[in-house]
Amino acid sequence: MIVRLALIAVLIAVLSVGLGGCGGSGDGATGPDGVGPSDLDGRTFVATTLTNVDPVAGTTISISFDDGDLGVEAGCNRQGGRYSIDDGLLVVEDLFTTEIGCDPALHAQDQLLADFVMSRPTVRLAGDMLTLSDGTVTIEATDRAVVDPDVPIVGTRWVLDSIIDGEAVSSVPGGFEAFVEIDDDGNLSLFDGCNAGSGPVEVGDGELRLGAVASTRMACEGETEQLVSDAFGRVLASGTAVGFDIDVDRLTISTDDHGLVFRAAG
Repeated sequence: MIVRLALIAVLIAVLSVGLGGCGGSGDGATGPDGVGPSDLDGRTFVATTLTNVDPVAGTTISISFDDGDLGVEAGCNRQGGRYSIDDGLLVVEDLFTTEIGCDPALHAQDQLLADFVMSRPTVRLAGDMLTLSDGTVTIEATDRAVVDPDVPIVGTRWVLDSIIDGEAVSSVPGGFEAFVEIDDDGNLSLFDGCNAGSGPVEVGDGELRLGAVASTRMACEGETEQLVSDAFGRVLASGTAVGFDIDVDRLTISTDDHGLVFRAAG
């Protein structure tokens, strides 16, 4: 009886191993060539070669991957959704989209890209080159860090573009200028449209540690000047640490509830 039970246990173990090896990819962790979400996470790819697609002049097609989220842009709306990789195929079940009004050609390009990423194209990754193909359309895209690297935070004049207040984002009127700039010696210079200031700053990994920022005390004229001055005061307060993020030529400096969005000066 003991021998028979032992034999049964061995058979169960062998069957369990066999069944585990016969299953599909499950959560779609990788494709047959080993490409998985971990290889794509945190990366944005810019289309450099398109087969059977004529892109609208002046537009750029990009595909980004972030912790299981896919984002695609083709010159008009941003679209996105959850994704997985199953047996070498990109699987996207549903896409959300923003609702920016664009001309018909751009809307058509958005739709083409949406249809493509939901068609379960094959996925291949070779270094910085991502290739997606549905058998008709093929997109070869290069890592954006190679094609269009981020502008460095140090040595660039960053001009204010918009203000973040909670979940609201307000654009700065055209012609209004406010900026921040950090030099190679760790000095921060700023102008909020009303007052100028300066002080020491340490640039860390996604964090700015501000020293004592001295500023002029001119009375601000107009609603916009006061709004921007107040926003600078909340985000760039002396002796605080604030987060920052750069996306190509856009810099966002933020606290928990407030933020300033800048563009690199041309």
